Amino acid sequence: MHTRLRDETAALHSVLEERLDLLAPGMELDRYRAVLRTFYGYYAAIEPRLQALSATHPPLGFELLARTPRIAHDLVALGCTTDELANIARCADLPRLHRSEQLAGCLYVLEGAALGGQIVSRVLEAQFGLSGATGCAFFAGDGLGTGSRWRRVLHWIDELVRGGASGDEIVVCARETFGTLARWVGIRGAPQ
Repeated sequence: MHTRLRDETAALHSVLEERLDLLAPGMELDRYRAVLRTFYGYYAAIEPRLQALSATHPPLGFELLARTPRIAHDLVALGCTTDELANIARCADLPRLHRSEQLAGCLYVLEGAALGGQIVSRVLEAQFGLSGATGCAFFAGDGLGTGSRWRRVLHWIDELVRGGASGDEIVVCARETFGTLARWVGIRGAPQ
């Protein structure tokens, strides 16, 4: 299922990476803050829905992590006030999240982003001297545990499909998640 998800979302993944361009050597700190604000608006909107959906389904086999607090920590570390944080716009255009397959498709994207964040965190450390404590907690994620967490998520998705879940629906929601996030990034104007 992982190979299918990777292949069938590759073009959308590329569009999002291009819009964010987080590995650009000339990225400025203000642009990084804008990216964090954009992510905060998306994650703060979607994570409560993920929590609610996962609470109504069988256990995932891994903890569903809230990454919004990490983004908030980074923004505050980089000078954002609590009032500014409270006023960051939240995304309303989110993927459908009513079924296990939709949860799986969305988690594939968000957990994959955490895996990719490991590369981004090294660039941010080299470029700005940031660490998990000083503005890079979101991208630093679970550190060395990120890879094993990713494997647990993929295993859960595979087991879901083996148990009769629709692989087609998982792919549709993964594509919707990439699409809604890319549109949000475009609306918020984080890159450039």
